[in-house]
Amino acid sequence: MRILHVIPGVSRFFGGPSHAIVQICRGLKREGADVEIATSNADVQGVTDMPTGRPVDLEGVRVHCFHSPAFRKYGYSPGLPSWLGRHAGDYDVLHVHALFAHITWPASRHAVAAGRPYVLRPLGQLNPAAFGKSRAVKELYLRLWGRRSVDRAAAIQFTTRQEQDNAAPFGFTSRPVVIPHGLELGELPPRGAFRRRHPGVADKQLIVFLSRLDPIKGLDQLLPALRTLRDRRDDFALVIAGRGPEGVERGLRRQVAELSLSDRVLFVGFLEGREKWELLCDGDLFVLPSYSENFGMAAVEAMAASVPLLISSHVGLHHEVRDAGAGIVTEDNRTADWIEPLGRLLDDPRLRRRMGDNGRRLVEARLQVDSVSRRLIALYESIV
Repeated sequence: MRILHVIPGVSRFFGGPSHAIVQICRGLKREGADVEIATSNADVQGVTDMPTGRPVDLEGVRVHCFHSPAFRKYGYSPGLPSWLGRHAGDYDVLHVHALFAHITWPASRHAVAAGRPYVLRPLGQLNPAAFGKSRAVKELYLRLWGRRSVDRAAAIQFTTRQEQDNAAPFGFTSRPVVIPHGLELGELPPRGAFRRRHPGVADKQLIVFLSRLDPIKGLDQLLPALRTLRDRRDDFALVIAGRGPEGVERGLRRQVAELSLSDRVLFVGFLEGREKWELLCDGDLFVLPSYSENFGMAAVEAMAASVPLLISSHVGLHHEVRDAGAGIVTEDNRTADWIEPLGRLLDDPRLRRRMGDNGRRLVEARLQVDSVSRRLIALYESIV
């Protein structure tokens, strides 16, 4: 079976779920599928260094990458639609990722013209917070093209129950399926490496935030909660690992200084590969206080490292986390809602260990790439 994944961009800086497509494609290949990706070189700032105009190998996956000269948040790339017009018929199934993106309507149109079924994943863009941004423009897009893109899909893939619930009011008629993202589990590094590199926090309990730096991530509410805890205890530090627009990071650093937390908050920038896993393995607690988070790939990575979670109920994966006993879910994003659970988890190593073990079991049972890939293969076979 030949499968083409179409996505606006695969830069790691777009967030975990965008780059997770590469891992999923590797899993699909292990299941015997012939898988490729069509994308643009759009990045959060500028473009990636991925070659364009010819197929390239990205971590074992064949990628057709096209230049994005402008409107990069939408993955605008004039060369990609014309390439799809010539090659959509070369594949048995197209899997289109994103609803409000430049490529969505052309990909769906070319798939239909070639007589090929396609799956559409809305990429969390129907969640209330995401849809509320430029709402009038998105409603117009749905009327003109978007609704047809969804309703003509053989299936619409949601990654969590919450995402499916958020899409229900739109009344789409395509077949809904819930299939999460998957994570490739590898050997974890031994504990202690991150602490040795950062001796200033080596003796503290480490609260880890690993995500794109964006106002929607909720750090503005978490930091005041830590300021309250700082008046009561001196045994913790927050590690902020991520990258975002310069103005966002400047604002966070300014808030940290104003709250007198500079000695308790460590900014380490964007981490990947072994450095990322060394941070997670040294973490005592993972936090994700997002106002809107369609899935929460970083939370899955934390669970894979047996780190307990403290997340908001706006994180798409929160139902699964709560059901598995893998962490604490706050019902709101007010500062007061974070103080008590932070203190409880910092005070109780047995609770942290039990939740961390539960999270690891959840990943092993349901969120590994290979099990997710098998579910996707079954979906593709059912629609071909």
